Amino acid sequence: MAAMKLPIGLLVIGGIAFAQPAPPAHPYPRIDDTLGYRADPNWPQEKPPGGEWTAAMSSVALGPDGNVWTFNRGKIPVQVYTQDGRLVKYWGQDGGLFRNPHTVRFDSAGNLWLVDTQTQTVRRFSTDGKVLLTVGTPNEPGEDATHMNQPNDVAIAPNGDLYVSDGYGNNRVVVFDKNGRFIRAWGKLGQGEGEFSQPHSIVLDSKGRVYVADRNNSRIQVFDA
Repeated sequence: MAAMKLPIGLLVIGGIAFAQPAPPAHPYPRIDDTLGYRADPNWPQEKPPGGEWTAAMSSVALGPDGNVWTFNRGKIPVQVYTQDGRLVKYWGQDGGLFRNPHTVRFDSAGNLWLVDTQTQTVRRFSTDGKVLLTVGTPNEPGEDATHMNQPNDVAIAPNGDLYVSDGYGNNRVVVFDKNGRFIRAWGKLGQGEGEFSQPHSIVLDSKGRVYVADRNNSRIQVFDA
């Protein structure tokens, strides 16, 4: 006899009734249910010319100016808004500067860093879009002191050292000094300690420890500097 579902929470198979457990509650409560936040469908209030403000929004950061810096894969990669959604500035729409925007970061000195996986670079910019420092060889993938293969994140130490998760094409962490000179690297593809399978995000804590999100291994590894 085929199973028959009843609206009273019983499952009948072969004439025998079995109680059906209630479906579990959703494991992730909505943020506005727990903290009082609500999504604002009218944010941002202003958009760049043409009306497009996002396409595959890859990263957002709060800048030292208090504004919201967005980095996305649309026609205008860098867009800056006040916290209430008014457009402040935008740049990067001129072709060639970015190929696949991934991460926006600010360091403790207020410097703007943008990571683009397809240009193979981590770059420091002025806030009006001038390139001030390039780490990695533009548009040339590799795995040595001057090349990366689709880096995806950067963390900046208080002394200015750059910790880069070189993680889509390679499986390592690369460290450069504040001037972009190679210091060291560690990691290879694997599941053991110090090995990675697509390191995808990296941060430093106040004690200088390095936290690496090891994406395909479903874990976070913590290292000393």
